[in-house]
Amino acid sequence: QAYIAERRALLKLWANDSWAFLQARDVDVTAVIKTQDEADDEHPFKAFPDYEYLRLMSEELFAPQQVTLVDKSRQMTVSTLCMLLLYHTVLFKRGRKCLVSKQTQELAEVLLEDKVRGVHRRTPAWFQAALPLSMTPKSVARAERTGSEIVCVAQNAASRWFKGNTASIVLI
Repeated sequence: QAYIAERRALLKLWANDSWAFLQARDVDVTAVIKTQDEADDEHPFKAFPDYEYLRLMSEELFAPQQVTLVDKSRQMTVSTLCMLLLYHTVLFKRGRKCLVSKQTQELAEVLLEDKVRGVHRRTPAWFQAALPLSMTPKSVARAERTGSEIVCVAQNAASRWFKGNTASIVLI
């Protein structure tokens, strides 16, 4: 009960600053956003890294330009960053539709499960109660408070999906 006002203030801060959200600490200073490091057998769940290149990339991804291309190698945390920025968008912005397109819908669903739903399940119970996220169906994660959603599609379905639909953000 004592933390209610402090947590409301944190939610307001995180809603207005996606990087602050990625670096979020609860009132007891534990990390709120915990990603999975599959290379670490002892401590696989850890706070999202505070790397300058990721902070700069997060700013660039939401800059005014319409298209951003990222030439990257593996294990740079870029896919995780992009998915967590979609997670932030749907949790805090109303009426947004974000598409995630991979070679197959199943691969997009795995990305959603690993990088968004898994992270959401590891957030504190108060956070999940304040910002519920649907766990079914596999292809759609809907933020109940905002009505925004992340939709998984196959690469060849993305162009068909755009006919008659409007996406706020498309991640390919």
